[in-house]
Amino acid sequence: MTNPIFSKYLSADIESVKSSALALSDLSHLGEKGFLREVIFSKMLAKYIPEPFRLTSGFITDHRGNQSNQIDVIIYNPYGIPPVLIGEKGFVPLESNFINIEIKSVSTIAGLRTSAEKSNSIRNLKYVYHEQHDHTMLPRNLFIYFGYSSDCLIETEFERYKGVDADYLTNPKVDMLCIANKGCYSWNQITNNQGDTLSRWMHTPSLDGNELIHCISFITNTLLVIMNGRNFDYIKHAPFGHYVAEKTVHMNSRYIEGLYIKNNGYREHMDRTEAILECGAKYFGEIPGDYEYS
Repeated sequence: MTNPIFSKYLSADIESVKSSALALSDLSHLGEKGFLREVIFSKMLAKYIPEPFRLTSGFITDHRGNQSNQIDVIIYNPYGIPPVLIGEKGFVPLESNFINIEIKSVSTIAGLRTSAEKSNSIRNLKYVYHEQHDHTMLPRNLFIYFGYSSDCLIETEFERYKGVDADYLTNPKVDMLCIANKGCYSWNQITNNQGDTLSRWMHTPSLDGNELIHCISFITNTLLVIMNGRNFDYIKHAPFGHYVAEKTVHMNSRYIEGLYIKNNGYREHMDRTEAILECGAKYFGEIPGDYEYS
C-alpha cells in the first residue's frame, strides 16, 4: 500500500518532466535541447534525494588529478570531501561520489556505448583507500542511463546494451537502463556466506509511467542504504519506494537473465525468471516473488 499524497505528487512531477521535455522538441539546437532536458530531470530528482546528498554535473576526479569523462548528473555527499563547483558544474572527489546518471533525449546504440565508456572512466580512477587496502572492499559507484525516448525498434534496450558491454552480466558498466514510457532494466548481485554469487537483470515494464517511479525509488533507496552503512535490514523499514510505488510495480517486474557462480568456480547461466528465483531462494535465503526495492 502506498501513500496517495506522495505517489500522486511524484507522478505529477514525472508527468511535468515528460511534458516539459516534449515542449522542447522544436528546439533546433540539439546540444542546448539536451542540456535543458538534463536540467528538467535534475530539478525533479533533487526534490527527492535524501540528505545529505547533492546533485551537480561535471567530472569525477581522484587524489592524483585523474578525471572522468563529463557526467550529466553526479550525486555526491558534500560532507565527505567537498567538491570544487564553478557555477552549477564542477569537480567531485571520487570518495564523495555515489551515483552518476547519463541523460539522453533519444537513446541510441552510440549513446549506450558512450555511457559505458563514461562509467569505465570513473572506474579507472583510484581511491586513496585503493592504494593501501584490498580493492575488493571499495564501494561501487552506480551508473544509470535514462532516455526520454529510444530509436530501438526491433530488439529490446537490454539486448542492445548487451552488445556494447561484454561484462553486462557479472560487472556491468551501467547498473540501470530506464527509457520513458518503455520500462526499466536494473542489475543487482547478491552473495551468500559460502562466497557464491548470483548476478541478475530485472525488467520492469512501463505501466502509466511507473518506470520513472522505479528509477527514482532505486536512486533514493540506494542512497539511504549507503548512508546507513548498507544496512539492508534498516532500509526495508522505510524506503521511499514504498511511499510512491504500487505493489503492481513490484509484481510486474521480472528477472530476465542471471548468472550463479559458486566459490569453486562452477557457473550456471539462467534466462528463466523461475530458475533465477529458485536459485535465490535455495542458495541465498530469498523469498520467491519478493520484489522489494533495494
